[in-house]
Amino acid sequence: MMAQENLIAIAKALTMATNISEKEILEWEKQLANDLAVANRELEAIQPTFRIEDITEETIGKKNLFLKNEKLRLSHIKNNNRDYRLFSLKSLAWRDKNGWPTIVATNIASREFKISSEYMRGVNVHDSRTATTCSILISNSASYYDDMKNKVLALTEIRQLNTKIHFQFRGIIPKKTRGKILVALKSDRFENMFIISEPTEIIVNQIVYPCPGREHALVGDDGLYVWHIDTFKTTEVEKTTYSVPWSSEAQR
Repeated sequence: MMAQENLIAIAKALTMATNISEKEILEWEKQLANDLAVANRELEAIQPTFRIEDITEETIGKKNLFLKNEKLRLSHIKNNNRDYRLFSLKSLAWRDKNGWPTIVATNIASREFKISSEYMRGVNVHDSRTATTCSILISNSASYYDDMKNKVLALTEIRQLNTKIHFQFRGIIPKKTRGKILVALKSDRFENMFIISEPTEIIVNQIVYPCPGREHALVGDDGLYVWHIDTFKTTEVEKTTYSVPWSSEAQR
């Protein structure tokens, strides 16, 4: 992305949001129903069982349970498809002029997104090692961060020092969005929830925060798809002034 496009990164990402087609949902339902029927027939075919066949029954039973769980997940996806739109993970690959991300996804159970690489100095240069770690990622998004991991790792090896990019969410989520988070959590539809933000210019080994005044996107991750739930702007923590009910004279 060009620098000027960064001004509307979240808005641009949301223009890519879409829904799963009815045709695709129907095909999925049909295939799942067929798979469930086959699994049930396989299970019935080995009744009664002999001890030597226990492993067979266990295997088919596990398959049946898996398919039933898939049926539940499909139900969640149909509900999500009705209530929300799919968030495109392609926006996670957008980079600024320095090659750093213009959009960051922070898990709501944390305030931070980090990619860090630790330099472990050995007795000599050949014994030195590096190890790269990354924050909790959206499902199926790991490949969008490979270039960032490699970039951070390369800087660590060149500098022979620990290196990281470190984003921290800041601000108060508005009441309307907080309500949507609570509803989504209670629905059990999502494995994780994330807030998508636009960071200020990323500087290695410094904490960076969201661009002031920019919108954030709340998304839910069901393990297969990522859904846009809400768009919001944060507010600052209110400053409260405490008045002392007595004067310094009265304390004497």
